[in-house]
Amino acid sequence: MSRLKRLISEIHRRSLWQVLLIYVGAAWACFELIDAVTARLGLPPWLPGLAIVLFLLGLPLVVATAFVREVQLPAAIPEAEPQIVEADAAAARLEARRRHRFLTWRAAGLAFLSAFALWGVVAAGWLIFGERGAVPGTEREMVAVLSFENLGAAEDEYFADGLTDEIRARLARVGGLGVIGRASAARYKNTDKGIRQIGEELNVDYVLDGTVRWQRRQDGPDRIRVTPQLVRVSDEIYVWADVYEEELADIFAVQEGIAQQVTQALNVTLLESERRALAARPTENLAAYDHYLRGLSYFHQRTSDGLQRAIEAYEGAIELDRAFAPAYAGLASVYAVAVLFNYRFVSDLYVAAARALSMADTALALDPNLAEAYAARAYVKTFLWAPFENVVVDARQAIRLEPSSADAHGWYAHLLVREGRIYEMIREDSIAISLDPLAPGRRVGFAGNALLDERWELALREADRALALVPDLAVAKVAKAVSLLMLGRADQCVELDLNPFEGLRALCLYDQGKVAEASALIDSLSSMVVSGTFPDSTYGLANPAASIATYYAWIGDASASLAWFERSLALAPTTVLFWSSLKPGVFDKVRHDAAFRAGIERLRRDVWARMGERR
Repeated sequence: MSRLKRLISEIHRRSLWQVLLIYVGAAWACFELIDAVTARLGLPPWLPGLAIVLFLLGLPLVVATAFVREVQLPAAIPEAEPQIVEADAAAARLEARRRHRFLTWRAAGLAFLSAFALWGVVAAGWLIFGERGAVPGTEREMVAVLSFENLGAAEDEYFADGLTDEIRARLARVGGLGVIGRASAARYKNTDKGIRQIGEELNVDYVLDGTVRWQRRQDGPDRIRVTPQLVRVSDEIYVWADVYEEELADIFAVQEGIAQQVTQALNVTLLESERRALAARPTENLAAYDHYLRGLSYFHQRTSDGLQRAIEAYEGAIELDRAFAPAYAGLASVYAVAVLFNYRFVSDLYVAAARALSMADTALALDPNLAEAYAARAYVKTFLWAPFENVVVDARQAIRLEPSSADAHGWYAHLLVREGRIYEMIREDSIAISLDPLAPGRRVGFAGNALLDERWELALREADRALALVPDLAVAKVAKAVSLLMLGRADQCVELDLNPFEGLRALCLYDQGKVAEASALIDSLSSMVVSGTFPDSTYGLANPAASIATYYAWIGDASASLAWFERSLALAPTTVLFWSSLKPGVFDKVRHDAAFRAGIERLRRDVWARMGERR
């Protein structure tokens, strides 16, 4: 018999085919479980790959133990009858085969369990230690960059704010630091609070602040004087301070110098890519940069008027410098927010969404390392229902390039909750809030995501926190209304001013048994939306249309709900109600209706398809 035939015979005799088949099958099933657990727990994406490696390493153990040397049969007793000897030998061979099979199966099981256990140890270790280190501020120094005081003319306030924002943005690109977001830091502008109190409220280790003076000169180039100072919160000791007096043309060198000095003072080791980010010069045209800083100031207002002014400023910057990548990224962010809020000044929200994507594409063609452009593009694609794989690359790249961007983390959370990846969503929202705890947008985002996970108490808490920061914030009232309704507190829900989402009040009235009053309210709103006479100059008609659709879903009228969602979709690609997920529980009466679900799926597909027509 040839060696190959003998090998095949041995493999068959030792049941190795069956063992390997079961081992591979069990490993594959386990891998699918690991892959799902990784996504749900927000574990790093390399852990499923580690499982594959460990299972492959277990294979040699299975094969090797299958070929251990057999136990020698005892010598036959001469006096015994031949047939007895033969019977004893056969029994011994059977026992040897049984032992080998048992040994091989046992080895396969041990190899499988060992590989899975080792993976579990790594995963548990990452959850205990890795997640804590991944949240900015837990194992890295946290810094708050407060608004630098303007010592120049009153009209130069935007310049001081813009300079502060640019320094903050450069530091936010450093992975070894956690940097508090603009919205939270700006709340301490002109405050009487001391450094220690500010630091404790923001949960930071250091505070960077200072003064700015733009010195306009008739006899020479304009100059700037910046006096930054870095203070340790625990003892209010000045760790570093300096004075920069330079020509206005050297403003980027001043920003770089301050950022470099802060990292050195905090003993942060910079990667080469981070050094390049700190030294970036986005434009050589100072007039264009001036427009850009004005646009930045207007954009952060997030109001309808502020966004319109931001568009004008950013477009002015681009007119002066066609290669000014951050200005294009700024436009992308403006249009993204305008579409999400359904602001009425935008005549066609689909065109605005397409313009946001186009501006982000242009920005990244000019500067492939622009975090803001990646974040804006991912954000727009998220609420346009682009395929997950199409969006997640941009979202993660934005975070990689600017780890302390609260917007990048918060916007990524919207994508995750859209996909039902709740644990990852909570993690990203928690990071975003740790980076910008006093930003109402971050609290509203968390509240909306909590609604989609049907965590009513959490959504209510975050909505109340947002309203404590901005009492008239409409989207926060929406989150609060739905939370109160689902918690059985409709009497409090009806007391809220829900314009432009007045249709949600009808849900609360209906829940109180006031069916006629709820129906009358919906009929009135429907008439106004159809005629285009809805009395709101800020928001478009898609919001009330979506709230009407939600009412019909609440009372169980699936066909009417779908029809109104279709009308809403014709006006805007999305609304802040996140209706496309069929959550929260207001959709319980219709979510299992086959025609309704099919209609919603069709509307989702239509959103992304329409964008293809407009790009």
